[in-house]
Amino acid sequence: MLSIAWSTLWTRKLSFAGTFVALALGAALIAALGQVLASSVTSPDRGPQRYAAAPVVVVPDDQLTVDTWQGGSSAPLAEPRGLDPALAARLPGAVPDRVFPARLA
Repeated sequence: MLSIAWSTLWTRKLSFAGTFVALALGAALIAALGQVLASSVTSPDRGPQRYAAAPVVVVPDDQLTVDTWQGGSSAPLAEPRGLDPALAARLPGAVPDRVFPARLA
């Protein structure tokens, strides 16, 4: 029985080598995935950085509320709306934060 296995391996050398190459690449892929997961789990928690020095942050309400005959209904907006420029002008020292989506091509 063992001689049949050896003769099969001897006649199909490329298939035998390809199997080991596939197993080695699969093991390398799993090892790389493990390293990525380990580095993300053990990374230190980063605190707030963007607005850390600001004493006050003014944010508009991102809920749309509609009065209905059954009471009221509210749902989150798909995109956050901006703050009214007149309100920002009334606040002394207000600095507008312009946020826009950016994509790398």
